[in-house]
Amino acid sequence: VILISVHGGVSYWRYGIERLVELAGLGAQVIMVPGDDQPDPQLMAMGNASEDDSRRLWQYLRQGGLDNAQQLFRFIGSRWLERSDSWVEPQPLPRVGLYHPHRSPATLADWQAHWQPGAPVVALLFYRNHVQAANTAFV
Repeated sequence: VILISVHGGVSYWRYGIERLVELAGLGAQVIMVPGDDQPDPQLMAMGNASEDDSRRLWQYLRQGGLDNAQQLFRFIGSRWLERSDSWVEPQPLPRVGLYHPHRSPATLADWQAHWQPGAPVVALLFYRNHVQAANTAFV
């Protein structure tokens, strides 16, 4: 199974995409999805996965986060690798919100439950892409 997320569409990597189309013709499972938030039906049609499967994989990648990454692999295993993994549809990550390492979605009450009376409280502001990439250990 080859899943590739292409920034810029077919014209940005024509040679590589043509080779992938050849591999699909030889029986490899090839899925090509856009590398950004804009649909690219031309690119997605060049792979040999169904439109629904391609869109689902694209959304796992675009939404990001640890849960979506795990579900992406479960879906691939179930669909093409003869595994009996169950999976759920891609879940959108909010554009802004509260982060909590053990709650999703998190509320202020989730944090307040662990506050110590009289102890200082600090809010950290960080980019959403850290949550998308599951790069939150620093928080």
